Amino acid sequence: MASSSPAQAASRSDNPSDNSVQRTRSWTGMWVVIGGDVVIAAGAGVAIWRVSGTPNIIAILSSAFTAVSTMTTAYFGIRTMSNTAQSFAPAVHTAVATVQARAKDVVDDVVTDVKNDVSSVLAGPPVPADPANPTAAEIVARMAEPSD
Repeated sequence: MASSSPAQAASRSDNPSDNSVQRTRSWTGMWVVIGGDVVIAAGAGVAIWRVSGTPNIIAILSSAFTAVSTMTTAYFGIRTMSNTAQSFAPAVHTAVATVQARAKDVVDDVVTDVKNDVSSVLAGPPVPADPANPTAAEIVARMAEPSD
């Protein structure tokens, strides 16, 4: 008979830590690789037993050795890259936050400088026109000036 107690809601403390999850993944992956290596070795053993006395034994052993070493090397390579990526993740987040904060400071400084430059240009004396390249407004203003 099933109990009639209500189901409890899962809390964060019920979840395993990231460290224990990674440890479980590492052990599981290692046992899978060892199991695969044992199966390959057993297959090679059965093949050698079936073809004993023929020159094919060397081909069987070299193929089995290649398969075992490839699978084991792939496991350790993937595991190493995964560990490296996970160890860099916190540093990357910190670096991104630092760069974003510094970029905001630089943008704020540039905006302040531009505002100061614009206000000084508008408040200062008029910029003299280039007599060699007058604008249309300058040409009209010169035509309206009385001539001496």
